[in-house]
Parts: sequence; C-alpha cells; structure tokens
Amino acid sequence: MEDERDSVTARSHGGLAVAAINVSHAFAHLNNQAPSALWPVLQQEFGFGYMGIALLAVVNQVVVGPLEVVYGVLTRLYGRVRIMAVGTFVAFAGSLGMAGSQSYIHLVAARAVKGLGTSPNHPVGGAIMVDTFPRAQARALALYQTAGSVGGWLSPLLVGVMLFFLSWRWIFLILSIPVLLAAVMLLVVKEPPVSGGEEAGETRRRRARLGFAEYKIVLRDRNAMLVALVMAIGAAGRGAGGLNTYLTPFMVDRFGVTPPVAAMFLSVYTFAAVVGPLGMAWLADRTSPRLALRVTLVFSAIFNLLFLVPDKAGISLAAVIFLAGVFVSSRATLTQAMLISLGPKDVRVDTLLSLYGGIGAATGPVWTFITGMIVDNFGIPPAMVVSAVSYILGIFILGLIKLSPTATPATQPNNG
Repeated sequence: MEDERDSVTARSHGGLAVAAINVSHAFAHLNNQAPSALWPVLQQEFGFGYMGIALLAVVNQVVVGPLEVVYGVLTRLYGRVRIMAVGTFVAFAGSLGMAGSQSYIHLVAARAVKGLGTSPNHPVGGAIMVDTFPRAQARALALYQTAGSVGGWLSPLLVGVMLFFLSWRWIFLILSIPVLLAAVMLLVVKEPPVSGGEEAGETRRRRARLGFAEYKIVLRDRNAMLVALVMAIGAAGRGAGGLNTYLTPFMVDRFGVTPPVAAMFLSVYTFAAVVGPLGMAWLADRTSPRLALRVTLVFSAIFNLLFLVPDKAGISLAAVIFLAGVFVSSRATLTQAMLISLGPKDVRVDTLLSLYGGIGAATGPVWTFITGMIVDNFGIPPAMVVSAVSYILGIFILGLIKLSPTATPATQPNNG
C-alpha cells in the first residue's frame, strides 16, 4: 500500500513539473522572441546593420552552446527543476539588462546573460518530458517545443501592438515579468523522479565521472554524431532558421513595411511553429522519423526559396512564411527523437540532449554570421539560396545513418 501511495505521489510530482516546465518554456520564448520583432527599432536607436543583428544573435548562441553540453553532468549532481529555476532567474536579470541598455555593447552583454539563463531549457526540460512520457517520446518533445512556440507566437503579436503605445524599453520590461513568475514557479515545484536514477550512496565525484563517461560513449557513436550533424548542417544550426532571425528587417528592407507590420508577419512565422512540430511528430509516429525529417528538410528548402517570389507584403507572402515556419520549426523535434531512439541505449537522455544541443547550437553563430554577411554584401536572395542548399545537404547526411537490424518498426527511421 505504501508503494502505491509513493507511486501516486511520484506521478503527481511529475505532472506538476511537466506543467511548470512547459509554462516556463512558453514564458521564455515570449521574452526571447521580442528582440526579433524589435530589430528595426533597435537598429534605428543604436545604428547597426545586419551584422549587428548577427552579433546579438550569436552572443546568445555562443553562451548557450557550451553550457548545454555540461547539463548531462550537472543533472547528476543537482535537481533538474532547480537548475531550470536558477537559470530562469538569470534570464530575468538579462532581460532587465536589455530594457536598461544605453548602448549597443550593453545590449550585447545583456543578451549574453539571457543566453546563460536560458541554456538549461532544452536539454533539461526535454529530458524531463522524455522521462515522463517514455512511450511517446517524439510527441512529448513536440509538446514541449510547442509550449515554447506558443510564447514565441504571442511575442511579436504583443510587441506589434505595444509599439503603437510604448517604447522598446517598456516592452522589454513588461515581457520580463512572466520570466520572473516562471522562475518563482519552478523554485516551488518538487523534483519529479528520474528514470534510471543514481544508486543510493553514490558520491558526487562518482556521478560526475559517470556523466563524463557517457559523453565519450555518445561521441564515439556513429549514428548519434550523424543525427547531430543533420541539425548542425541546416541553416542557423539548431535554431529556427535565417527567416526567424532576420524576418522583420527583411520585411522592412525588402517590402518597405513599418516595424509593427513586420512584427505581425513574424507572428505568422511563429504561429507555424506552434502547429508544425506536433503535425510532423504525428507523421513520424505513423511512418518513420527519417521520412518525416526528409519531408521537413525538402520543404524547408522550397519555402526559403519561395520567400523571394512575392513582390509585395500580402496574403501570398504570409502563406509562404507560414509554411516555411511549419517545416523549419519541426526539424529540432524530429532530430532529437531520432537521437534518443538511435543513440547508445545505456546513456541518460540528459546526456544525449545536452551534447546534441551543444553541437547544434555551436553551428548557430556560423550560420547567423554567414546569413548576415551575405545580406550586407550581396542582398537577401543569395542568403535564402544558401539556406535552401544547407537543408538539402541534411537529406544526404540522413542517408548515411545505419540502422540496427533489431530496431523496432516504431522507432526505425529507415522506412522512408
């Protein structure tokens, strides 16, 4: 009877933790997406171009990438939810710093602090979701990404409306409040149980050694590295693509719209990220993750190119932006699901996702700088062509993945 009560309590704690991390993820993206909607305004305020945007995006990714790698060890030493709570408080401090920035350098520094705080979100939050729903891992990861995407979708809508009444400083300040609420919420939630938890009496030093040993196993695994490479090779690394980073200045420069209107078009793109991962996860569950990922990469390339076709900011452009968002935003969920199903079986999910996230995020600065440099020197069309080619390269890398003959149809990504 006592075991039954303990099981009910564990499930309750797990459910509360899942709710907390999903709400926190939504609030984080609500805040993080705001700069993308405000780039044209900030460009006028501080006098920077596309390379200036690139640096602001890159400094966030440079901080996030290396930090994501360490969470496979840190989650053996400290509670997952506690790590996310501390990170969210740091992200709140970074958001306040952006609101109070007096120069471009201040913006860069505050953005770096925000990156430090948001770094636990994907590897640690994703690991909690996978442990909580072991029989529906792809959909669990898609749900977690969708929670963040809801916040990312609402952000440009709110920013676009607030720009009519408020300065960019007040916008940053107002959108930092949900981050503080999320930090407090995570601080009071109890830790959920961890599958394959540590043995009683293990020292911290032994736990750390086990964590580092798992990294070596993953780095030697051919399939795990190829799956990570599929993410890394696509434009913007593990991010949401060049359109997500540069869409608002693209709209202002290419179509001559105002910043609030550009923010509305960005909300079309971010709304697509709400429905895309869940839809592609459904396809992956009914066919195969590799087929779904191939479809995602093909259409990501196509709709990046189709962005160049409309000659005015109308319904046809909004449709292209929406469909680009559906496919580009789905890539992260599908590649993470493939990594978990194909990676070494005795390695904790925290380690798989943290190493994967670090490798994917490490390529983000490269792609962001490449896109910004191409636009500054050659214009928007060549940048979109390079992005499309990068997605096609990912399809060829998928063909190099070797499957185990014992793989089950449900997890086997070779059906496509």
